[in-house]
Amino acid sequence: MGWRNQHNPYQKAYKGLLKYPNNINSLNDVKNVTVPSTLPIQRKSRTKHVPIQPEIPIEFNLAIPIIEFNPGDFEIVLILDNREHIKHGNSEYIPSKLRDHGIIVNVRRLALGDVVFIAKHSDGCELVLDTAIERKIFDDLSASITDGRYDEQKFRFQQSNIDTVVYVIEGSLPNDASQTKLLTAMTTLQIVDKYHVQQIANIDETISYLVKLHNQIVSRYK
Repeated sequence: MGWRNQHNPYQKAYKGLLKYPNNINSLNDVKNVTVPSTLPIQRKSRTKHVPIQPEIPIEFNLAIPIIEFNPGDFEIVLILDNREHIKHGNSEYIPSKLRDHGIIVNVRRLALGDVVFIAKHSDGCELVLDTAIERKIFDDLSASITDGRYDEQKFRFQQSNIDTVVYVIEGSLPNDASQTKLLTAMTTLQIVDKYHVQQIANIDETISYLVKLHNQIVSRYK
């Protein structure tokens, strides 16, 4: 049998060294050769088999409890933001004027809007109705457009479930460089955002508007 089939401790090294020309003419020359330290090592590749996990059905409970108030078991309450009613110096002016018209008014901190309406059950449970009011004077509207509050407030209204959003804008449109900006904002609110815009002369007209809106809501829900 030839030498390739004989057991020889240098046979494996000889096969590897054939890639490196060092005047190797026979297997016996392997003993006198310095083996390079960078001798390539060939390893068999292994394929990892990852078992496929069976899909586990996930059940979601998306049921939303339905809360119903029967007529006569609740009252409509106007909620006024506690930062809004002190803008004109007299913190009781707006609440007292509204109460003079028989409206139940509650002053508290609102996360969104300046005025909202709730249905308050006799057991204390409260439901927010789908109407909110954002009150601005023209100077405040102009400043909110500049500092970004205008866009931020609109975004939060869009993320809410309130269907009817009313922007009450008090005062006269200024005849200066801000006029175009304000007219564009008011048009965008109506055409693009689908909000209602009420331009009102002063705070007393705003109170009259709130009284009318309150009466409409009472007629709708009671």
